[in-house]
Amino acid sequence: MNLTDMLESLKNLSLKINPKRDGKIEIDLAPLDINIDIPISTSEGISVSLDEVKIDPRTRVWTYKGRNVLLFIPDQGFNFDDVMSGEKEGRKFHLSDCSTIEHMKQENRFARYQATNSTEGIFKIHGVGKYDRKPKSGETQLHVCISCLKHLNYKKYNLVSRKEQKEIYRTFDLNEFFSAYKTGGGFSQEPPNIGQDQPGYADNWGQISQQYRQHKDWTCEECDVNLTNHRQLLDVHHIDGVKHHNHYSNLKALCKECHSKQPSHSHYLNSISKEALQMLQSIKEKQGII
Repeated sequence: MNLTDMLESLKNLSLKINPKRDGKIEIDLAPLDINIDIPISTSEGISVSLDEVKIDPRTRVWTYKGRNVLLFIPDQGFNFDDVMSGEKEGRKFHLSDCSTIEHMKQENRFARYQATNSTEGIFKIHGVGKYDRKPKSGETQLHVCISCLKHLNYKKYNLVSRKEQKEIYRTFDLNEFFSAYKTGGGFSQEPPNIGQDQPGYADNWGQISQQYRQHKDWTCEECDVNLTNHRQLLDVHHIDGVKHHNHYSNLKALCKECHSKQPSHSHYLNSISKEALQMLQSIKEKQGII
């Protein structure tokens, strides 16, 4: 069937459905919201509020009106000159709802963020001159947030060595990232079932705990005390409290003292023996931590 025949068939169908239309076919096209495409793709981006940006439930990355975006803070304060010269990396840009973003929400400081989907890695920033204390602005490179890499376990970030983690951070490419985490399409890493409906620990928790602490070189991620020779003093903490959520992005190696200081863990201190706490104090003193 050619186009002419197809249109004639549609006209006849329209007359059968509603003769009063005289065969006219009306097509209602919803206008595309293209007004934001130009500003959101620039190095400056657009100001966004907390209720305007969403986390895609499938990819776990930021979206704005159906578009993948990243968030950044343009204000570099008194570090502006150092950021522009490359002496300092400046404030990181964010891919997801990481721990840093959560902290900013709690501090009611989310309004400072700009959203952009530019893939150039160049951002318009502002701040105050180091010496003249005058307001300045310019464009420079910013770097990806490490907490976001952990949160997304990007390129298996939480499973590789520290050397490989540094390489993932150093070579991070926005084009590659947005291709892998494209909203509305396929993406490379499905969000896992974290097991929040299951009680207790996983059956292989002992093995997971052993492997994770070894991966972290038997070192507390809070105070940096090394417990290679006193491994019983190093725990593995579930950040979100779900004991079956054993992805490395949700785990943290903590000495027993630091573990007791985590949110909703005040009860844990009472379960630690005085001997264990005294041994921890002695080890930390020898390692120059306290």
